Amino acid sequence: MKKINKLNKVLTQSVALTAAISVSATNVASAETIYRDLNQVSDWAAEAVTIMQKEGIMIGDTAGNFRPLDKITRQEVAIVLTRTLKLQVEDVTTSSFADVNDNDSALKYIEAVKKAGLMLGDGNDNFRPKDFMTREEMAATFVRIHNVDPTGKGQSLNVQDKEAISDWAKDYVAATLELGLMKGDGANFNPKREATRQETAMVANNNIQIIKKKAAGSDPVIAL
Repeated sequence: MKKINKLNKVLTQSVALTAAISVSATNVASAETIYRDLNQVSDWAAEAVTIMQKEGIMIGDTAGNFRPLDKITRQEVAIVLTRTLKLQVEDVTTSSFADVNDNDSALKYIEAVKKAGLMLGDGNDNFRPKDFMTREEMAATFVRIHNVDPTGKGQSLNVQDKEAISDWAKDYVAATLELGLMKGDGANFNPKREATRQETAMVANNNIQIIKKKAAGSDPVIAL
């Protein structure tokens, strides 16, 4: 019950966020090019990358590059989640995880997503902050934002590589496909492949659009 209430609180915060994020396709199309490597962004991710930058959710490096094809770490995803959902960030000085230093710049974001019940570590007191996030991990993380019980959904998985999906992740992958947060390459979900920054931008933006559509009483139509 506590976990459900915690996720409901996160979703409530997310719905409130929709009033602040209302970038139209026209505005995005006319936006000034902001990254030196924007030409490396796939067409399907271009709008999402622009929105992430415009809202200060994902920011490029000091050289002015977004690095769309770079893999994304778990601590970077924690930062994206915190900014996307406007989670409360506390001035913490002690880590809940054995492998996160107390002086780590990502500490407050990691603690924020842990408190929200979105990223809980590996069960052995480790968060694995520098590990790259796999697509099945991303599916589980973003599904937790929504008040959805994924139990049993994995039985209806209709991807060719479903046997490659970890048992613990099957229900979450099915739920993320059902929600429209993610999709595969047309045949496979590629669960063990490490997610890229442009994929993360797309999933984060999909999450925002789904919440907006829920608030408006309609169904999501965007998928990765």
